[in-house]
This record gives sequence, C-alpha cells and structure tokens, in this order.
Amino acid sequence: MIEKALKGEPRYYMWLVFLLGIIGVGMGCWFYQLHKGLGITGMGRDISWGVYIAQFTYLVG
Repeated sequence: MIEKALKGEPRYYMWLVFLLGIIGVGMGCWFYQLHKGLGITGMGRDISWGVYIAQFTYLVG
C-alpha cells in the first residue's frame, strides 16, 4: 500500500512538500507556545484557556 503513496507526478510531490511544510510550521508554533506559555497568545490569563476549551468543545461535538 505504501508503494502507491510513493508513486506520482512531480506535482504530487510538490503538494506533499507543501502540506508537510504547513504541518511543520504548525508544530513549530505549538512547541513555541508550549515552551513560552499561553501568554504569547496575547490573551489574558482567564481567557486564554477558555478559548482553547471552547474550540475543542465546538470541534469535537
């Protein structure tokens, strides 16, 4: 099955690199926030955790 995922045109590989780049940037931002704390979001102490809980609740169901 993996051999089918590795076969493709150059456009396919460019798309994969683009998506992996977006994932990498997102992970980098997440690790930065994990290291520096929620203060880098610019939200107050009481609001920052509430936004994440509200988004999680909305997206999960």
